[in-house]
Amino acid sequence: MSAFKLKFLPKDSSDYPAFIFMNFAFCGITLYEILTVLPTVDEDSSLGFTFHFIIGLFFLINIYGNYIQLIKTDSSTKGMIMPTILKESWKFCYTCECNSPPRSWHCSACGRCILRRDHHCTFAGVCVGHQNYRYFIMLLFYLSVCGIYINVLNAEFVVDIMGGLSFQTLLAMLLPWAAWLMGIHGPFTFIVAFMSSLILFGTLLSAGYLLYQLNMIRQGRTSYEINKGQGKEYDIGTMANLKQIFGKNWKFCWLLPWLPSHLYTDGTRFLTVNSYEEIKDL
Repeated sequence: MSAFKLKFLPKDSSDYPAFIFMNFAFCGITLYEILTVLPTVDEDSSLGFTFHFIIGLFFLINIYGNYIQLIKTDSSTKGMIMPTILKESWKFCYTCECNSPPRSWHCSACGRCILRRDHHCTFAGVCVGHQNYRYFIMLLFYLSVCGIYINVLNAEFVVDIMGGLSFQTLLAMLLPWAAWLMGIHGPFTFIVAFMSSLILFGTLLSAGYLLYQLNMIRQGRTSYEINKGQGKEYDIGTMANLKQIFGKNWKFCWLLPWLPSHLYTDGTRFLTVNSYEEIKDL
């Protein structure tokens, strides 16, 4: 149990509300789709049900798989032997009491320096950094694509349950609690409205943050570097930036989180515009 806690549960108690919400949302939406929506899709055709089930299973494996890999994969400097001499662009971390490489920053929630630290994800209870950034991006990607797929799949079911498109339907979708308390809809309709709203807002948030992250990858920078106006020297071109994130097997690793794709560096050194140009000129 202690090993499980250390590996999967957040180290900082402030992460627990978001972490618990994320996991309950995953489980709740999965059960809702399998038990409530899917049985009503193509009722006259078992082929239609099977098709949607297989597509949903592929999304489910990738969402849960990337989420687990995001948590499991350590992007910190733990276990790494750092040089005793302070190198150029390196800095000394007074909390860890050791030198830390460029683009790494100490996270007070994780209690460690994180290699190429982007941000601390409260929904996973870990920092997103050099080693697990791939899984974070793919988690956002599959949440977005799956969310769009589910919203399209659920549209007819939701409209039928709500009794057609009307002001009351929109109110129930936007404010399901208020619609239920006002007696506009019953308990089951409230559940449908609540789950539909959760899926819709989750899709919009995931897609919006995915676009933001893809823009950062295009620039070869992290959230911290963009906020501080730093990191422009690491922009070696969109395709090369992408490969730095997804590794040597970048063409196929997006299919499943367990497909190996070794990164080009160990997180203590990175290609810059100048060094990349020198390599190309050789």
